[in-house]
Amino acid sequence: MNRFRDKTITDEDIIINSEFRVSLGPNLTLVNCSIINKHTARDISFIDTEMIGGIFHTKKRLTNWQQHRVTFEGVTFKGNFLGCDFGGRPDQEESSHYGLVKDCDFSQANMHLCRLFNADIESIKFGRWPYFTIINLEQAVAQIRKLDVPNALAISLDFSDEPEGTSAVLSNAELIAKKQGVDIEIIKGLVSQIDSVIM
Repeated sequence: MNRFRDKTITDEDIIINSEFRVSLGPNLTLVNCSIINKHTARDISFIDTEMIGGIFHTKKRLTNWQQHRVTFEGVTFKGNFLGCDFGGRPDQEESSHYGLVKDCDFSQANMHLCRLFNADIESIKFGRWPYFTIINLEQAVAQIRKLDVPNALAISLDFSDEPEGTSAVLSNAELIAKKQGVDIEIIKGLVSQIDSVIM
């Protein structure tokens, strides 16, 4: 039986380290809880859940973790996230809970190639350089096309194929520089010319 459903849990530490897949929800509200995750992305999911306040700290890197059916409001994120989605996507299958990201703090997490949907950007705290966040993607794409972007960085700075409704894309310049074999200062020089960037 799933003990994380059909209830409100307040001010608890939830440590997820079992060998079995864990679903948080449905119909779950977590208030000022701390979640310590030791699972991989395929073994933990939120389903029709609200997490209000508290901390989500993943001890294992979460890769391609798609969480579109959960509200994160006032949550601080810690740990490593690669290619993860947060918030409700308009092109995804409808559910009884459309995800939201509001008043969250991502500044203490390593976020790379992560996307936010249905996000209240003004209320969110993002990581600073070498992390950078692209918002207003359509505007950013138009500006990037006018820049002299080295071929090695063209794909890493191409945000034209992001899904409709993408509120923000979060990246780590150090990882881009290492992968593409370029000086991180070149990336900084390019990114700093984009109006709709947080860095």
